[in-house]
Amino acid sequence: MKQFLNTTELAQRYGISKATVFNLVRAGKLPHGVHLGKSRRWDIKELEAFEKTLNEGILESEVII
Repeated sequence: MKQFLNTTELAQRYGISKATVFNLVRAGKLPHGVHLGKSRRWDIKELEAFEKTLNEGILESEVII
């Protein structure tokens, strides 16, 4: 069964506000998540994959510098 985070949980995970979550989604810097009813949810597996790509990018940029 898939596990999802709501907006509050996602904000807590990254140490940001709920408003910042939506701003980052609009800017394309966070995955869009899915709408379940009136709420938006983020699949934990998709977030982990997203985080991995961020970490790889950070490591690559450190090697270049």
